[in-house]
Amino acid sequence: MIWLVLAALLPAAHAIECKQPVQHEELEEAFTAAEASYMDLDPEGFRDKVNEISALLLPCVEDAIGPQLAARYHRDLALQLSVVGDEPGALGALQAAKNADPEYVFDDAMLPADHPLRVAYEAMEVDDSGRNVPEPKSGSIAFDGVNGRFRPETPVVFQRFDATGRATDTLYLGVGDSLPTYRAIPRQRNLLIGCAGGALGASVTTWALAMGQRGSMYKNARDPAFAADKLDAKRAAANGLTVTSTLLFGASVGCGTGAYLIGER
Repeated sequence: MIWLVLAALLPAAHAIECKQPVQHEELEEAFTAAEASYMDLDPEGFRDKVNEISALLLPCVEDAIGPQLAARYHRDLALQLSVVGDEPGALGALQAAKNADPEYVFDDAMLPADHPLRVAYEAMEVDDSGRNVPEPKSGSIAFDGVNGRFRPETPVVFQRFDATGRATDTLYLGVGDSLPTYRAIPRQRNLLIGCAGGALGASVTTWALAMGQRGSMYKNARDPAFAADKLDAKRAAANGLTVTSTLLFGASVGCGTGAYLIGER
């Protein structure tokens, strides 16, 4: 039940109205207070502080969040998920923390050396799996404090920056969560447009070559001295070029259709 409250807050967190930007110092103080509650065996206080960070503080951060700060958020979420019994979720958050800040070592006061979460964390390797996402037309994006298009296959702290470097979006995304909508450089569409244009040009060229071969064949056919096997070779070349031109034209249509269907991607 506790996790349901937290889960309900996370997706809506970026939609709140921020009265003023949250500075890193305020965010770090909230982390420290949450972790103190955890070490004091105060699960309600810890839960409330993590919820405050998720719903009120994180979405209002306008400066870039570095990997270490992102990792700290993932670790606190892992502790909260473990408290409410979501061990798979806790391990996923720990993996995100490990990827963002692989040098971090839990303090014994936070997690004893034999605590299952700490044992699992220390056994983890950095997981570099992920995928590239569309690049914004203006500004930039970052995942767990790393600028670029690469999105890890773990939960992430996502940020989108405008042309001045101010974060217009700062939010937590689960593995299956969609990115906020933004105008992106249509790399896939441009590639398909290039494919369509190139294939069409090649189709026209091979068609012209086919017509040239066919015209030469008809001209030579009127010469009684021209060998029949040479005429057959010209006919085969013309037919092959015609088929190739048709296939290239089909590829051009396919690429053009794909460019239209995917839009700005």
